[in-house]
Amino acid sequence: VAGAFDGLKNKVDDFVAKLAPKGAKGLLGADLEEWILKNRGGTGSFKSGGRQIDGVLPDGTWYEAKSAFNYLFDTAGNLSPQKWNEFTSQISFAAAQAAKNGAPFKFLTNAKPPQKVIDWLNKRGIPWEIIE
Repeated sequence: VAGAFDGLKNKVDDFVAKLAPKGAKGLLGADLEEWILKNRGGTGSFKSGGRQIDGVLPDGTWYEAKSAFNYLFDTAGNLSPQKWNEFTSQISFAAAQAAKNGAPFKFLTNAKPPQKVIDWLNKRGIPWEIIE
């Protein structure tokens, strides 16, 4: 009976592989950070100035990564001032810590940011990239 289920196992493996994300798109939270580490290299999260930074790319660029932006809005679709302040504080802090340590900084995301986020990043000269 050895090997009787090999064909079925191969079909299941093929099916699961088709369902798995091919890139960063659709990954959330720690899964996105893991994808960046695996596919871009560098180091994972670390603490600087008492707060967590998502990681460092192989070229020495510090980064923060976000996988979605719906948390910035309430159920009615209005921007949440509290969540906006948390987001801008986190990104500003990470960028400042990178600069303080002589490192470049970049904001990474696997989703198109809302225009307000794009405008805020651009106004502050924070490079950003949509990764796929």
